[in-house]
Amino acid sequence: MKLLQHYSLILVLIIFSACSETNSVDMNNKTDNSTRQKFLAQIKQYNWNEPDKVFDMIEPAISFEAYSIKPSIGSSKLGGQPDLPKEFKWPTFHNQPMLFFGQINLSELNNLDKEGLLPKKGILYYFTYFDTPEIKNGTKDTSQEDNKKYKVLFFEGDISKITLRAFPENLISHFRLIEIPIRFHLVYRLPQAIESWKYENAKLNKKDAALFDSIRETTDNCDMILGTPNPIQYGVDYDWAFTYLNNADYNNPEVKIQVDKLRPEFINLFSFSMIGKFDKIGIPNCYFGILKKDLIEKKFDKVVFISQGT
Repeated sequence: MKLLQHYSLILVLIIFSACSETNSVDMNNKTDNSTRQKFLAQIKQYNWNEPDKVFDMIEPAISFEAYSIKPSIGSSKLGGQPDLPKEFKWPTFHNQPMLFFGQINLSELNNLDKEGLLPKKGILYYFTYFDTPEIKNGTKDTSQEDNKKYKVLFFEGDISKITLRAFPENLISHFRLIEIPIRFHLVYRLPQAIESWKYENAKLNKKDAALFDSIRETTDNCDMILGTPNPIQYGVDYDWAFTYLNNADYNNPEVKIQVDKLRPEFINLFSFSMIGKFDKIGIPNCYFGILKKDLIEKKFDKVVFISQGT
């Protein structure tokens, strides 16, 4: 009888666990649908001639913001010191250490990645090399960067194997960035860059294009993962594509054809504004992009990095 009661209890717990998981998924879906519907309702209030073209541009993205709770080992954050496995070396350029921009724990994004583009687990670490600041506003921005000057590391092993890594002794104080814990939110939005492939592909008529331009955000804030990041200069996907091709011949029609083929394939892996975070070294926006096929295969050595400023 006791054995029967024991197995009955296990069965109840299994059913309860399954129901709880289902309810959690259902609740998340309801919240997500509500978030999308609220945004859609805002967009529908405008008098579009061809509304479906506008609605088709709506995309999910994951925004992030500073958080007050001190991050635990392996949790997402900007700056500070990385939590690395001992076999990972701190990336360098010409024997000089890169600065650490932050780490993203992908397991924190599972319920927010509505298109299933990101790996379900693992930690991404973002490093970039900057020359010692020599101008009033810090480092210069660049629409193309040597791929030896940045590195995205990926670890998907046992999180108990990672520890807080000290800054290299020869990393200058300006590049020892402050630690900023972050948390994430699902948002639905329209691409705010009229130079983006998604906007160009919509082919809005003149009236809708003017209306779209009038409701676009004026902020340069691009603190997000996935989606179409806000640019400061020209469309980010252009710069990613030219950087990927390692080609700056912007007037070459053959290169332009290659660029236009690549632009729709880029995924925003991590973008953020340095203003209010890392002003000591500069004030551009930073954008890490990766082709969808490379993301699927977890080829993070194929990531491209660009920055844009005024």
